[in-house]
Amino acid sequence: MTSIYKQPRFLQPESLDARTDTRAQPGGEVVDADSGLEPASLPTDNFEALRKAEPANVLLPVARAWLASLPDSIRPTELARHYPRLANRFATAWNDKAGVALVFDDLLSDRRGARRGFPPAVDANLLALWRYWNY
Repeated sequence: MTSIYKQPRFLQPESLDARTDTRAQPGGEVVDADSGLEPASLPTDNFEALRKAEPANVLLPVARAWLASLPDSIRPTELARHYPRLANRFATAWNDKAGVALVFDDLLSDRRGARRGFPPAVDANLLALWRYWNY
């Protein structure tokens, strides 16, 4: 199964140079494979390149199927319209009770501080979805 997330550029096969057997590194530097540098000793001043890939910000087929499987009264259409990546998360976790609990917890707990919250229509979708999932 392939991931819905993009691989960082420095991990993609096309970033390898077969002629000199070099690897493109996170900071854009190219390190020769024979240089003896281990990954732990590589520069880590560019942490953005080491972050996880961005989640898909389009509604995936699995999310479309999940939305269609829900009753009309609780189908989170506004969530899917405004935050397709969240609908994708719910869809992939829906059959795993612990996984859905983590998604809800992540959305409803402010660990970063100063979250603005969701628009009222999305908030209503999340509440209806939470009630449906809990009963």
